[in-house]
Amino acid sequence: MDALCAFQLTEALKGAIELDVFTHIAAGAVTPSAIAERANASERGVRILCDYLTVRGFLGKDGSRYSCSPTAAAFLDKRLPSYIGSIANFLAHDRIVKSYRNIAAAARKGGTVTTSTVSPAGRPRTSVGGSSAVLGAA
Repeated sequence: MDALCAFQLTEALKGAIELDVFTHIAAGAVTPSAIAERANASERGVRILCDYLTVRGFLGKDGSRYSCSPTAAAFLDKRLPSYIGSIANFLAHDRIVKSYRNIAAAARKGGTVTTSTVSPAGRPRTSVGGSSAVLGAA
């Protein structure tokens, strides 16, 4: 069942990274209201997202206060040089994910069913450790 629901974790992580949830928590915004205020999001939505990330092991929770797991603290706090959250922009880019949406058809065809997974003009970008990279660039 975990494999069938893996997309939920991917999307939750992408959302948390986009909202800087891990960075906000590491900076001291540890309640849903404080995180929501910094992330410009709804308190209820932040609480639901953080509860899910707690169940999945990315956050800890004590009462209504969240904390980052050691892994999230090391790699998902934007303020640190070890931050790798930006790789979500290309590892789970819509064009890449879409190429996996119909694997049965690809298997029947003997190859991809998409005409192109990444176009030269619209390649997903990321930056890790201050360096910028384009997926598929030589």
